Amino acid sequence: MTSRAYVSAVSKGTVTISGAPVKLKELVTEAEFFRLSKPLEIPVDGLYHAPLLYDDADVQEIMGQWSDDGKPWSPSRNILSTGTGQTLTASHPDLLLQLAVAEILKQPLNWDNCLEGMLAHVNRYSAREVIVFSLGTDHASRGVVAKLRIG
Repeated sequence: MTSRAYVSAVSKGTVTISGAPVKLKELVTEAEFFRLSKPLEIPVDGLYHAPLLYDDADVQEIMGQWSDDGKPWSPSRNILSTGTGQTLTASHPDLLLQLAVAEILKQPLNWDNCLEGMLAHVNRYSAREVIVFSLGTDHASRGVVAKLRIG
């Protein structure tokens, strides 16, 4: 694990900084900016959105080997980027999965972009009903539901 803290998520009113607990404590106590802010410890489900911890080799190790069978392919569901909120596109299902894994491991999460992307997607298809479920804590799913309700 790296000894440096890193930005793992951003939104309009918050920045999530991740790292070893001792480094985060140093950051909060020694940096004037953080002494004037209101830091809040939150539980972490895993080491995600960590550009200092992962690189392309890690993504490749997770993905393993695959071969393109050359058949035309189009996903039955849209996968949205955790950074831009836009639809991820790829010519092969394994490439799409590779893009998603790379974003989850290496790119900071931009929650505002995610929410705007979800709302745009729901509006684009004039969805009357949306089912939201959570894989982990329900904090994120509550935010999604709130955004979809207020638009």
